[in-house]
Amino acid sequence: MSNDNDYRSVPAEETKEEKEIPTKTVDDFLKMGNYCYLILLISEFILLGGAGTMIYMIFAGSAPRVSCRGSNFTIKDVCKSKINISSLTDCELDIQYEFKSLNVEFGYLCADTGYVKSSISVQMVGVLIGTLIFGYTSDRFGRKTTLVGSFIMTSIMGLASSFSTSLFMFTVLRTILGFFCGGLLGAYGVYKMEHIPKKHRFWVATIIAWAPNYILLNLIAYLSHDWRTLQRVLVLIGSPALILFFFVHESPRWLIQKGRIEEARTVLQKIQRLDGAADAKKDEMEKMLDVTYQKMKASEEKRKNYSLLDLFKYREMALATVVYCAGIFMTSVINYGLVFNIEMLAGSFFVNSVLMGFIRWSINIVFGVLDYKCKSLGRKAVHFVSQATIAGCLLAISITYLLGLDTHYAVLVRVTSLIAAATTAQIFITKSISGMEYYPTVVRNSGMALKSTCARLGTIFAPQLFFLSAWVSLPYVVLTIMATFDTIAFQLIIPETKGKPLPENLPEKRKRSIPMAIRQNSIAKV
Repeated sequence: MSNDNDYRSVPAEETKEEKEIPTKTVDDFLKMGNYCYLILLISEFILLGGAGTMIYMIFAGSAPRVSCRGSNFTIKDVCKSKINISSLTDCELDIQYEFKSLNVEFGYLCADTGYVKSSISVQMVGVLIGTLIFGYTSDRFGRKTTLVGSFIMTSIMGLASSFSTSLFMFTVLRTILGFFCGGLLGAYGVYKMEHIPKKHRFWVATIIAWAPNYILLNLIAYLSHDWRTLQRVLVLIGSPALILFFFVHESPRWLIQKGRIEEARTVLQKIQRLDGAADAKKDEMEKMLDVTYQKMKASEEKRKNYSLLDLFKYREMALATVVYCAGIFMTSVINYGLVFNIEMLAGSFFVNSVLMGFIRWSINIVFGVLDYKCKSLGRKAVHFVSQATIAGCLLAISITYLLGLDTHYAVLVRVTSLIAAATTAQIFITKSISGMEYYPTVVRNSGMALKSTCARLGTIFAPQLFFLSAWVSLPYVVLTIMATFDTIAFQLIIPETKGKPLPENLPEKRKRSIPMAIRQNSIAKV
């Protein structure tokens, strides 16, 4: 496991005075004050638009139920009967839906639903590429710059896609939209958390999260009734963020890391004034900035540009990165695999969606309160309970389908599916907080961008999981294995990060990289 000393950015030699009076860090000047609440407000508008973009296809790509009524017969569910719709010439098709999706308007029914599912996968490729590119721009050019640019383009492309006249046109525009949405969500998470005091991070991630917005988006979708109106409403409700951007600043942590001390000082002073901080705090802030500047100046010649490769130069960090990435990929497949196919469950589409949202938020609130009240409840314990619950639910569904009892126990399949999908929200939050607290500032956004990339890979694969499987129980068996693996791997490899200061720099003392360790072990065996 990682040694805490590896991630502390203290000088190799300290004076006696420095040991007695530790220099404060940026964390000491951030509190849940007026400015922090302003950050949370703009974060909510950004998330509402970003989350709306990501789960939009749950509604826009929902498959209707198709029945057929002939003179002497009735087929209640044509799609489940595997009958080719084009061969049904002697009966009248009855298309039933709660939301007028692309499938309904453009006629993609039953087997043709696969085209819409493929469109979702293509759109997620755009999100993946955006995550990769904007992860770099966020580190290089700033969190706020990336946020503003990607938010504006997301709004423009979202509005344009609502005027699509074909599935192809829709897919092209939504893929471009996904590209900017990937950058938006990646930069949003880092920007928000770099302003939140460490003891408030978990509950903030619970309140300003996907779960409550998921419930709200279901209500918006229900009132919108069709895919065109829904997209336009999403653009409208996120628009206040464009005004709020004028009242927030660049992340002071990022400014200090880039050596832009004067700008960081100005930003912190503005935050202090807005929060009503005492003058004594300002003196301490000046000392912190001066010491930080001197350390940066002393190491200026040996400083370098950091990249994704730096995540793999240290054995323990490399292994942790692999576990983070594999785990978020699997969780993403589980979440979106269940969510994008929610119309397969018994009961009302909207009722199931709202229930899932309430379960998500309830779980988040419970763990958020426990995290704030119980200091001994760490990230690993929360992750273990949550992912083990998902694995148990998926195992129950797998057994039900393997025994051919899915129709008889439709309620069981429905409930366990909703619980499993809902609990993934807590996994996403826990992995995000843990990753933010684990990675040093110099590679934090790169590490989170890589993790987000793996999550996006999961969203590309997830829509196809149920559609391509001829064996109905196979998807659930695969998901059960994924959940079980992540439960064990996270528990064994990832160190506890709760309550620890955010690390600023990579370890000064280099450890063997994985390739070097392998080579040395091989030589030793010879």
